Amino acid sequence: MAEALVDSNVVLAYRNSRDQYHDRATPIVEGMDAGELPRGVVTNYAVPEILNPIAKFAGHDRAVETIDFLTESRGFRVRQVAQEDFERGRSLFRRKGGLEITDAILVAHMRRTDTEFIYSFDDDFDRFDGVTRLTTADNPFE
Repeated sequence: MAEALVDSNVVLAYRNSRDQYHDRATPIVEGMDAGELPRGVVTNYAVPEILNPIAKFAGHDRAVETIDFLTESRGFRVRQVAQEDFERGRSLFRRKGGLEITDAILVAHMRRTDTEFIYSFDDDFDRFDGVTRLTTADNPFE
C-alpha cells in the first residue's frame, strides 16, 4: 500500500474544529481512514506534538481518543524512526536556521525511506529537494 508521511499539524487541525486548517485537514484524515488516500504515516516524534496540545486544551480523554484513532485505523500507522534518522536530522537542524528539530528528523526519515510525500501545512518542508508537501486531500499515487 502506498504511504505518505503526515505532519502533526494535519492531525491537530482535524481534531480542532476552530483550527484555521480544519476544513483542509478533515478530508485528508478521513480520506486516509477510508482508504481513499495513501496510508498516513505518523512518526513517534510527531505523536507527542499531537497528543500534548490536545491533552492540554481539550483534555486527557480527547488525547486518548486521538491515539486510539491513529493506532486502530487501517488508514494510519505509527512508525518508529531509526537512530540514523535522528542523527541525520540533527545535522540538518544544525545547518538550516529556523527549522524545527522534529521537521529535520522527518526530512531525514523521508530521505532514508525514499518517501516523497508529506501532508503538512508547514512550508518549511518546501526547502528540501525530493520532498513534496501536500495540503489538500489529493492522492499523489493516482
